[in-house]
Amino acid sequence: MDIGERIKQVRKEKNCSQQKFAEKINLSANFIGLIESGARNPSERTLRDISDAFNINLEWLKTGKGDMKDEESPSVVLEELQEEYNLDDVDIQIIEHYINMAPLERQVFKNFIKGIKEKGEQ
Repeated sequence: MDIGERIKQVRKEKNCSQQKFAEKINLSANFIGLIESGARNPSERTLRDISDAFNINLEWLKTGKGDMKDEESPSVVLEELQEEYNLDDVDIQIIEHYINMAPLERQVFKNFIKGIKEKGEQ
């Protein structure tokens, strides 16, 4: 698997379109498409940005060696908490989607949850 395929795998696992993926690392969707197809190579900075934004092991991203996920990533932490708090797959998906939201999307989600809570308290 080449680096473009690994980047595509990350994007798919994180349930991102090329546009959403690109926005999280301040690139264009077109450029992500070129990387994924092998027409362009990502810079060191782009690889680090992907690693940081999506909690991916940088060495795996570069070479394919090791585990895809960074052991310190929220996904690994969620797996540990899943048993402790009896979280099902839907709970985990909700939390992962929240983690991957842009700040504005998170605020909308928080406002929605606050609204539900306030209605329940009435």
